[in-house]
Amino acid sequence: MKTDLAENIRKYRKERGLTQERLAEALGVTPGAVYKWESGLSVPELDMLVDIADFFDTSVDSLIGYRLKDNRLDPMLERLGKLTQDGDPEALSEAEKILAKYPHSFKVVYCCASVYICYSIEDRNKERLHKALDLLAQARNLLPQNTDPRINETSIFGAESSVHYLLGETEKCVDILKEHNVGGIFNRHIATYMAIILNRPEEAAEPLADSFTEGIIDVLSSVMGYVFLYKAHRDYRSALEVASFGDRFFADIKKDNTPDYLDKCHAGLLILLSYAQKKNGMKKESEETLSKAAVTAKRFDRNPNHSLNARFIDTKYDITLYDILGATADEGVTKLLEQLGEEEMLRQWKELYNNEQ
Repeated sequence: MKTDLAENIRKYRKERGLTQERLAEALGVTPGAVYKWESGLSVPELDMLVDIADFFDTSVDSLIGYRLKDNRLDPMLERLGKLTQDGDPEALSEAEKILAKYPHSFKVVYCCASVYICYSIEDRNKERLHKALDLLAQARNLLPQNTDPRINETSIFGAESSVHYLLGETEKCVDILKEHNVGGIFNRHIATYMAIILNRPEEAAEPLADSFTEGIIDVLSSVMGYVFLYKAHRDYRSALEVASFGDRFFADIKKDNTPDYLDKCHAGLLILLSYAQKKNGMKKESEETLSKAAVTAKRFDRNPNHSLNARFIDTKYDITLYDILGATADEGVTKLLEQLGEEEMLRQWKELYNNEQ
C-alpha cells in the first residue's frame, strides 16, 4: 500500500521550522532515524507514529496519508476500470481484491477476466490467461445477472476465443468462433485467422466475402446515420464530408456497370449528398448530384437485382440483400427525402426520375 508518510513528516517538520536534529530531539530519537523516515528508508513503529501525529497535532491517518476507499461494488469497479485504462499494474492486485469480496457477481467476474486478458496481451502470461478462461466460463453461468445488452453468451465465447489465440491455440480459437458464429458475427475474425495465422487462405474466402459484404452495408448505414445526426446539429459541413465519403466509397466498390443492389444503395447516398450540397449553398452541384441519383436509381429499378456486384467479392458466392427503405430505389429515395423534410427536393426528384429514360 502506497502512503505519503515520508513526504508528510518532512512537510510538517518544515512547516514548524524544525531541522531534522530538532525534531529528533523532540521525539527522543536520533537524527538518523528522522532522516530514514523522510527518505522512505524505514517506517516508525506504531507507538512512534502516534507520538509524531500528536506532536504535529494531526491524526495518524492524515500523517500516513491514508484515505478510506469506497469498497462498494460499483466504486471498486470504477477504480479498477480507471487503473486498467491508465495501464497501472495495480489493476491486477485490485482485481484480486474485488474478486475476493464479490466472487459471485457477474459484473466483477466478467470485468476481472477482461483485466487479466488486457494485461496478458504483450507478455502472453499463461497463468493470467487461464484465470481469464476460468472467469469467462463462470461469467456464462452468471449471465442471468447481466444487464449490459452488449454482453451475451456469444460475446463471451468471442472473448474466450481471443484467450486461446493468446495462448497459441489458434485452431481451438477458430473452432470456438465457427461453433458460435451466430448471424455471421465472427466472419471477419474467422477469415483473418484462417488467411493470416493458419495460412489457409482458401478456407477464408467465404467468410471474407460475408465479412466484406457486412462492411459495405455498415458503411451505408453509418453514413446515412451521420448525415441525419449532423442535420439535427445543423452541422451541414460535416454532413457534406460524410456524404461525400459515402459517394466515393460506393462509386469505387462497384465492379462494373451491371445493375445490382449497390445501385440502390448509391442512389440513396447521392440523395443525401445532394441535400448536404444544397445546405452548403452548392446549388449547381446539388442539382447535378440529384440527376446522377435519378440515373442510378432508374438503372436498378429497370432490372431489380439484389445481388452484389462488388469488387473483391467472388461471384461464386450467392449474396442477396434487402433493406427496409422500400422495394425500389425510387421508394427508398422518396422515404429519405420525406424524412429530411425536403418537399422541393422531392418534387424535383419525381420529375427527374420520371423523365429518366
